[in-house]
Formats: sequence, C-alpha cells, structure tokens
Amino acid sequence: MYFFELISYFLLLNFIHSLPVQNSTNGDVSACLKAFYKAAYRGEYNCTESFDFFQVVPAFQQAGFTSHKSCFLEVAKEECSIAQYNLLSTKYQDFLNVLTTVPPSVTPCSDSYFKYNALKCGPMMDELSHRTIDINSVAAKINDTKILEMIELCDKIEACISPVCYSSENQRKSLQEISNGVKLRNTEFAVCISKIERQSPDLSEYTCLDGIDFNTDDRKMQIELYTVKKVCAKRIMKDFCGERAVENFENDVETCLKNLMKLYKTARAGFHGGPGGFHGGPGGFRGPGGWNNGPGGRGRVGGSNGGGFLRHLWVHGFMGSWVRGFMG
Repeated sequence: MYFFELISYFLLLNFIHSLPVQNSTNGDVSACLKAFYKAAYRGEYNCTESFDFFQVVPAFQQAGFTSHKSCFLEVAKEECSIAQYNLLSTKYQDFLNVLTTVPPSVTPCSDSYFKYNALKCGPMMDELSHRTIDINSVAAKINDTKILEMIELCDKIEACISPVCYSSENQRKSLQEISNGVKLRNTEFAVCISKIERQSPDLSEYTCLDGIDFNTDDRKMQIELYTVKKVCAKRIMKDFCGERAVENFENDVETCLKNLMKLYKTARAGFHGGPGGFHGGPGGFRGPGGWNNGPGGRGRVGGSNGGGFLRHLWVHGFMGSWVRGFMG
C-alpha cells in the first residue's frame, strides 16, 4: 500500500537521521561495544543466549557482565579491533564500573556511562529499519503478525531510549511518529484504503472528487483529498468499506496528513530544485529530456495511477538505499 509505505519510510529516515554518531577515541570502546550488542542481539554466538546483556538494572548488569566475562571477551575478540580487545581484556573491571555505575545527576550527557548504555538500543533500531523495508510486502489487514511484531518493537525501542541522555527529544518524537504510522497500518482505515487501491473501482459517480484520483500517488493531490475533499473521501470509504473504516476517521487522517505534509515539503525542497534537479528543469529527472518527462525522456512508466518505474524507484531505490545507508 504505497500511501503508507512512503509515510513509514519518511518517518524512519527522519528518526535515523537524528541519531547521534558514535565515535571511538583512545580509551573509548564504543565501537567494540556497539559490535558486541549487535552480535548478542542477533544471537550470533551461543554463549550470549544464557544471559540478557541488555539488562537496564545496573546491579543485574554488573553481576551478569561479571559472570559472563569470558563470553563477552570471546565475542569482542572476534568483533572488535585488537587494540580495543586488549584494552577490554586488561581493564575489564574498569570498563564494567563505567558501564554500570550511574553517575551523579549533574553529569553531562557526553559521559561514557550514557554513551555506552545507549548503544544497546542500536540493534533494535537496526531491526526496525529492516522491518520497515519488509513491511511493504504485507497486505493491509487487522492484526497481521508482522505489523503486531513491529508495534512491539517500537515499544521496546521507546523503553530503551527513554532514560535521560539516551536520546534527544526530537528522537523520541520521531520514534513516536514511526509508532503511530505503524499502528495506522493496523486499522480498518488502512485496510479500506488498501481495498480501494487494489480494486480500483469506478468512482465517477462521486462528483465531489472534482476529478481527483482517489488512488493518486501525487503528494499534493493526496493532501487535497484529505483536506479539501475530506468529506468526500470519508463518504467513499464508508460506502465501500462500512462504518468501521471511518470510526476514527479524524485521528487517522490527522496522522496521515502530518506526514504527507512533511513528505511534500521535503520532496519540493530536495528534489524539485532547478535545472538538473530530481523534478527540476531541463536535464532533470523529470524535466524536458529527462527520464520521466519531455522530448527524449522515457515518459511515465506504469498504470494510470502513476505507479510503475518512478514509484518503484522512489520506494525501493532511493528510500531503501538511504535506510540501509544510515543504519550501516
């Protein structure tokens, strides 16, 4: 369901782009700890299965990392640089003290305690990026297993980044928007839009649309559909899908519109520039002579709703590669 796919991608990119970059300096084992958490989260080493290395209670953390020192170092030896492995193996208790001793409240967020502990959230966010890509193959239906699992994952990440200094307000806000977008997929509203998109019924009798294609991929028209033509859109959805599809119509539309507006503004700022831009003038992606418009161009590939080449490129090319790029 393209309408929700783009929203999910945009929200995730916005969230990932705001995450801090972890740098490793002398005495800083961030890179090694990041690699360890990634391996432990994915279960790549058998020894990590016997203890939850993602504990948030400092006392349990200290006890677990102490009793499972050999496991930690086994993973670190394979996943980390020689220098960082040697540092950890010789200064292991010092490392644990930094990792598990809560600093005074006046301690700045740049302190190693916060930096190290925030790293445990990374693998969850990595999984979120891949699940967001995979979710595009999921047909909109209530309580789909993949959707429910993603909602649960969002809740886990929210809990992980909630402690002070683990994340910024913007990051928490972005995650909440992602979560709302995923939850929107688990509604009768989304199921109805997917149904209308899939069946592509003749809506010519709904003169209130004034020529707008209900299944349009055009951002500006989608915004108009759910603002100026909102009453008309609600009527169509109710007629085709029943009352349940519009029970929470105002809230569902608000969630959609908030992110459609971001998509539209970002697209215009980033891709609708001057000549040579994505949607720009001559020589641009959609300009005269470009890929998708004008003499010598390839023309718009796809059906009457403008799916086809441009849509596939946007969703699976640009957006997919950006997600993978940011998450590494």
